[in-house]
Amino acid sequence: MVAVFFLGLAAGSWIFGCYAGRLRRPLLVFAGLEIALGLYALLSFVWFDWADAVYGGIYRAWPEATLLLGAARTLLVGLVILPATVVMGATLPLYCRWRDADPAGRIRSVGWLYGLNTLGAACGAALAGFVLLPLLGMAAGLAVAALVSLVSGVLVLLLPLARFSREQTVMSASLEVLGSGDPRVALWLYGVAGFAALGLQVVWLRFLSLILRNTVTTYTLVLTVVLAGIVLGSWLAAALVRREWHPGRAFAVLQVATGCLVGLLLALPAGFWQAASGAWWVYALLLLPPSVLGGASFPLAAALAAGTAARGAGSAAAANTLGGVAGVLATGFAIIPLAGLRMAVLLLTLVMVGVGAAAWLYWNRGVSRSWWRAGAGAVAALAAWAAVVLPEWTRVPEDFLVEGAGRLLGHREGFGANLAVVEEAGVRRLEIDRWWQGEDRRNHQSVSAHIPALLHPEPRSVLLIGAGTGQTAARFLMHGVERLDCVDIEPVIFDFVGQFFEADWMRDPRTRLIVEDGRTYLRHASERYDIVSMELGQIFRPGVAYFYTREAYAYARERLNPGGLVVQFMPLPFFTLESLRAAVGTFLEEFPEASLWFNTSEVLLIGSPETSFPWERPRGPGPETAPEIMEDLRYAHWGGLRRTLDRPEVFRAGLLLGPAELVRFAGGAVGLRDNRPLLDQVSARIDPMDSDEVRIVEALRAELRAGGEDGETGRIRERNLGDIAATALLRRAVQADRRGDAAAALVDLVEAARWNPENGEVQLRLGDLLLRQGDVTGALDPFREAERYLIDDFQAPRGVALCLHRLGRVEEALRFYRRALALAPEVAELHNNFGAALAERGRHGEARRHFREAVRLDPDHGDARRNLDRIDALLGP
Repeated sequence: MVAVFFLGLAAGSWIFGCYAGRLRRPLLVFAGLEIALGLYALLSFVWFDWADAVYGGIYRAWPEATLLLGAARTLLVGLVILPATVVMGATLPLYCRWRDADPAGRIRSVGWLYGLNTLGAACGAALAGFVLLPLLGMAAGLAVAALVSLVSGVLVLLLPLARFSREQTVMSASLEVLGSGDPRVALWLYGVAGFAALGLQVVWLRFLSLILRNTVTTYTLVLTVVLAGIVLGSWLAAALVRREWHPGRAFAVLQVATGCLVGLLLALPAGFWQAASGAWWVYALLLLPPSVLGGASFPLAAALAAGTAARGAGSAAAANTLGGVAGVLATGFAIIPLAGLRMAVLLLTLVMVGVGAAAWLYWNRGVSRSWWRAGAGAVAALAAWAAVVLPEWTRVPEDFLVEGAGRLLGHREGFGANLAVVEEAGVRRLEIDRWWQGEDRRNHQSVSAHIPALLHPEPRSVLLIGAGTGQTAARFLMHGVERLDCVDIEPVIFDFVGQFFEADWMRDPRTRLIVEDGRTYLRHASERYDIVSMELGQIFRPGVAYFYTREAYAYARERLNPGGLVVQFMPLPFFTLESLRAAVGTFLEEFPEASLWFNTSEVLLIGSPETSFPWERPRGPGPETAPEIMEDLRYAHWGGLRRTLDRPEVFRAGLLLGPAELVRFAGGAVGLRDNRPLLDQVSARIDPMDSDEVRIVEALRAELRAGGEDGETGRIRERNLGDIAATALLRRAVQADRRGDAAAALVDLVEAARWNPENGEVQLRLGDLLLRQGDVTGALDPFREAERYLIDDFQAPRGVALCLHRLGRVEEALRFYRRALALAPEVAELHNNFGAALAERGRHGEARRHFREAVRLDPDHGDARRNLDRIDALLGP
């Protein structure tokens, strides 16, 4: 769509740039076009509905014809938005025709007009993204924009200036004034510069996702800052231009400066950008300087083009925009996915500097005895680029993908995101744009498949939107489904996940992997399913909020077989209490028979359009459940072996709220619609480290189903809710600990343990913090509690062992060191500590074996080497 949009702008600039010189009253034409644009905008939803209907027919007829569907999308979008964008592209040439100036004043005239035109675009982008869409929604926001266009057209029409006739001012002597040269060369060079400039915008967006959250406001901020930079640059060019300056040489200098500056910014250390994460000035520092230089280039390029000011401005804008379209497509769909972000930076900055060097050579070719100077200047430009960009000062994106003690195992730069696999403490996790998407150990994602599959009497077909690491998909296959369709929008994710995670589920003949936007698939596919599961993750990511609207749920309902279930992930860290009420109320509009299930902080809304689903006594694991499933359900969110989900009372306690309770909880909240989804705006402002979860838990607890088959189920249900609050406080404590505020971390950890004393991770962190503060006795009890609940985590018995060791209870410590080593034999620190304890008990031979193993596992472990040297000196060879 972006490419089609810019293509329309280029066409409008070119067409009206060519013919504006024949117009005696260009402002009248401008007014008519603005009025036409406003009327067209008012009808645009009709055109989009028509395009959607046509595309749906093509999709259902040829669902696997990827090239055909891509071409159809492009053509239909083009038919809808090209008329409007062509009109938008006409505005600058028409104004330049009205303000046609003599050749010497061309740069100043075009610079001021281009800046004014772009200033309007910047204000419009900011107003639409920050005011109209959040407050009014798309329909009303578009109506306001259309009204502005209509009013501006009418006002211009009423101006007396609009009726003044302008004689054509042909730039007959322009080449003599500005210096000899073929205008076509200027246009070609400016077009190639546009290729690099807009290609770099794609790089900016991808780079920003490495240091900032990519939300619905990110694109608005980027666009506003870039446009503001262009305004400043064009006005600076207009104000500072001198008659003795040659525009071609000035243009060359600007291109070289832009290429080198971009390379310099991206060479700044990763730590610098990460320290500034979230700061508004990051956008200004990264985007404003190159945008200013780019804005200053336009009036120079327009002056180098032949003909009237209108023709020069139109031709320059068209050439630059056409090059930009090619740059966006090539960078987004070829260079970054195939060669990576680093190569994209190298290539695009080299193109930019190369344009500058070529321009410098070309516009110095006729000057007496200056060839050697021109050549030296071009060589200097390329040398400056090589000095700044070629050395890999910072590895992009590798240096940004790992923080803390993690180790980057692999990464892939996809079509829309940066994918990475990071290993930390023996756990391998998948991250997309640095956000957790899954891991290689069993977790709540597996439970999100078991719950609906056990609730449905006989699931045979499943649609899963969102691949993750495949835990959910693999568990659905355990339930004997005959067909599993897994949809994900990122084309490289299936291959990438298959390299680092268990992937038998992908090779299962029942599985079909579909690269497609999930909303598009729900809207236009013809298949029906027993279960539709939407596992989207972080709501703030662009487009995700549209899976929580009434329209999305209506599409999902159409994909259900009779008696089918829809499952919606509800990641509570990205909700406020009010937005959660709205989301639940929206879900109930399509699925009145719904229930809310505990699944850590990513609770599940499960609903059915049927009116008699048995939520009162839901099905769960029982004698008829397959042994493979029962074994997989021998997993606990918290509480260790006493709280595993294969126990019927624990499984039933996962049901937090039923239909009646959900209705009361929603409380008549305003539903979410495509026109105004709201969730994307709300979630963009939420800091998941300081979220609304405690307040949400308190509101849910007020509606909690206190009654159950027995008192134990009710108690577990209550603690499930408490665990959500405990996990939120744990996240906040970890953040406080990282910034050095141990006192705040301790307060949050103590409060988290009050909400759920059986949360092993909370107890582990509490013990670790107390141990680091020197309170060995106080740390022992939390570590013992953690060991009860974290049965597969070596850190809990290690913590107990460390406390006992420091308290002088070495023989007891040895027992817990052994437990930790049985869980993590590859951890060098454990072998070193165990060896030290053995040495204290006089068991020097065993101690030496463990010191040697520690050194083998980590040759740089200083303590282990020193301990080994001492024991070798004691025992001899």
